Amino acid sequence: MTILPLADAPESVEGVINVRGHLVPVFNLRFRLELQARPVGVTEHFVLLRAGDRHIAVRVDRALAVMTVPDWDVDSIAQALPTADGIDGIGTLPDGLVLIQDVKKLLADSEQRAVADSIARLPREGAV
Repeated sequence: MTILPLADAPESVEGVINVRGHLVPVFNLRFRLELQARPVGVTEHFVLLRAGDRHIAVRVDRALAVMTVPDWDVDSIAQALPTADGIDGIGTLPDGLVLIQDVKKLLADSEQRAVADSIARLPREGAV
């Protein structure tokens, strides 16, 4: 899969991918976590996320499983760690804990608008 770069997109967005005819922004989680960048390879894994009308893809090193954590096994993080912006809760799994990211906060509204503007400026198929 090819990640198409977007002009004027925020640094947190690598570009867009085509998912069943829809252009979906690829969020650069390594950038947000201040980790070293990694080049795109042929064996890339993407996780597609949706929150309301927001759809984004996240490039991940590996995807081992997709799990559902029941609401009763999720604790709020707000009281324990009030500075954890973007983390929605802590889930308890049989083999440990998992941080639950608030997908709506991965891309700020201004970043989402910049991505939408960049996508709108892309040439359309068949356009001259």
